[in-house]
Amino acid sequence: MEPLAIAEAAFDQGDLSPTSYIFKNGDTKLKKRVLDRYYDKATKTMDFKEHFVACLPEEILEYDIEILNLDRCGMGKDDKYNKSESVDLEELQKTALIAKMKNLKELDLGMNRFDELSDLSGLTKLKKLLISEMNIKTIF
Repeated sequence: MEPLAIAEAAFDQGDLSPTSYIFKNGDTKLKKRVLDRYYDKATKTMDFKEHFVACLPEEILEYDIEILNLDRCGMGKDDKYNKSESVDLEELQKTALIAKMKNLKELDLGMNRFDELSDLSGLTKLKKLLISEMNIKTIF
């Protein structure tokens, strides 16, 4: 059995641990099925709190999200002890997708491993930004 088929089967049985793998390797249809599990249409909330999500898929931009909760989901640098002073473009790309979510009112990035954040100034509706317990050095 292929790894993606195993991940999909586990997800279908209620196991959310393959979420990040599916976001990285799944097709659009499968990614949307996973996103649907985390999305509450009534409150326009996408809630990944405490679920490992290394990066977000482009398909997330198709949802009308006002509240995005990424608290403690393991996003950011793979090596949190990396002391490099250079800008990490891969890390910035992870938050660049968030910068395209123009309807965001609340964004929780708390307790992740970001040192840098993309320019979020275009999120003009943003009222609440949580970036607790991170070592952010640069916001572009």
